[in-house]
Amino acid sequence: MADEDYNDMDMGYEDEPPEPEIELSISHRSAPTLSSLFLSQRQGNMVGQMKLMIAEEQKFQGKALSLSHTKTAITTIKEKFTEQQLQMFEQSCFGHLLRIEDLKWTSPIVHGLLLRKADPKTVSQLNGIKFIVGNKVIQFTAQQFCIVTGLRFGNLPFIPIPTNENCSLKRKYFANDKTVNLLELEKAFLECDDVDDVLKLGFVYFAVFVLLGSEKHVHIDMRYLKLAEDLEDFGKYPWGAVCYAKTNASLLRALCADYQRVKVPTKTAKTKKSGKKPTTTATGRPREYHLKGFAYALQIWAYEVFPALAALHLVVHEDNAYIPRLLHWRSNSSPRFYELMSQVFENSEVDVQLLRPSVMDKQQPYWTWGDSADDTEELVDLLGDDAEQKTCTSASVEEKDKDIEETASLPSSSKGTVASRELRTLKRDFERTKDELAKVALSNRALRDRVHQLEDKIRKESMKAKKQFKKNKKCVEDFRNTLASMEHYFKLEIEQLKKQNGGMNEAGEGHEDLGSPHMNEGGNNDLSPLHAYVSPPTEPAVMETQVPGDGAEPSTAMVVEEAEMAASFPHLEVHEAAEQAQSEKLPTSEDVAGCDEICQRVMKLLED
Repeated sequence: MADEDYNDMDMGYEDEPPEPEIELSISHRSAPTLSSLFLSQRQGNMVGQMKLMIAEEQKFQGKALSLSHTKTAITTIKEKFTEQQLQMFEQSCFGHLLRIEDLKWTSPIVHGLLLRKADPKTVSQLNGIKFIVGNKVIQFTAQQFCIVTGLRFGNLPFIPIPTNENCSLKRKYFANDKTVNLLELEKAFLECDDVDDVLKLGFVYFAVFVLLGSEKHVHIDMRYLKLAEDLEDFGKYPWGAVCYAKTNASLLRALCADYQRVKVPTKTAKTKKSGKKPTTTATGRPREYHLKGFAYALQIWAYEVFPALAALHLVVHEDNAYIPRLLHWRSNSSPRFYELMSQVFENSEVDVQLLRPSVMDKQQPYWTWGDSADDTEELVDLLGDDAEQKTCTSASVEEKDKDIEETASLPSSSKGTVASRELRTLKRDFERTKDELAKVALSNRALRDRVHQLEDKIRKESMKAKKQFKKNKKCVEDFRNTLASMEHYFKLEIEQLKKQNGGMNEAGEGHEDLGSPHMNEGGNNDLSPLHAYVSPPTEPAVMETQVPGDGAEPSTAMVVEEAEMAASFPHLEVHEAAEQAQSEKLPTSEDVAGCDEICQRVMKLLED
């Protein structure tokens, strides 16, 4: 079912010539081993000796162009999406690819590598395209594509053909269209105002523009609109398998004159009038050609496989914790074609690093092969005199000891083979150590991030405590001022009460003089002291015997009234003063000292 789905990937390409019948089987197996490869040659399954599709004497300086609109699509996505939509996209299966916006396309490296393609008539390319570099054969497999891109592989699910009845995106934006090309999809995405629909169209837009890159007039697979109705299913879709199938098919067709839409000219020499190079070579192969799908994966794979590219300062490897490998590289400069070919791709002694999944790669959700993937299988095959020597990447300890013992009796060429084998073993050990160090670095980075989070939290809490301290300090100052005001007020009240108490004391002394025996020898004075109160006599006899000077005798009523007034008024005045003095208990000096002590204690507590 997978093969049929892969063949359906190019639906809508009616204007292109038929593609070669190439079986693209995405299985859980790696490339064939060296022994099985040469065994099939001996059995006659391979035609002759393995050779290049384009001979070295026919190589030419061409220009490979990628149809993956990476920078344009990523820029459009970031401008169109809101902050929340962009965050949802970053958490999806495509999120890590937003970081390759500035990834440069290095045409000389891709073109130089494609010139080293093995002739499919002499070697099987069932599990991936093969390249002959120096005296080695390397293969670009589905697993390596997964390691580079971080895209999921698996079985392709069934997706119904979208109609206006079962697909809302088609009904709203492409109701009258049976087919939609890339330009029409881009227009619908840019003009969409619905919050949900713009996110769904954005995912489809990114998939067909970046991963399934093609010319913009080419029709898209309408089933992706139906798939985008459920973004959860859209994220689980094996985009790696689909992207690899399209990319691998385009790489296999590249530089093949039978599958290029270029007219072969009769003459290949430069014209004196125009002075321009011809568009094709003498064999009909175009100097400028396009690669569909996501050809950036092949470029990054070359960075990983050939350390000489970094040694020549053509690329730069960035040590970071990002996954996948696509995020570890950046182009430094564009190499010169013939220097690149002579120093790397045509160099028989060029070093080749096998791209194998690390422990971290196998723990990622997009890795579907599990631990059962045979990462000990050799992908570098030796040609020429060393072809009959069987290499082994997982030799046992006994086999290694036996090889060491037999080294002394081997001829020089065999000793070189053993040394090369040991060197590859050391390289594998180095790669494993490098993976472990990367895992430790990732753990340290996570720990450092946690420490930074704690530092930020402590800093925020400290700022909060400082603000609270300033607030409390202001409250203390206000309370201190209030206490000072109260203390001042108490002192003023005490002074006022002291003054009033002094006046009352003088009044009491005056009453004692009035009630003394000197003023009334009989001691029977009506204005007696406060503490010796004597009730007034009811019948004042003295008033009754007084006679006015004019000789007129007062009446009995007047005499009685005057006697009552004389007896009652002095008594009432002294009595009211005594009651007021008793009701207002004046504070003493001890009370004032106690108040001062209380205020001082409160101030001390507030300062503490």
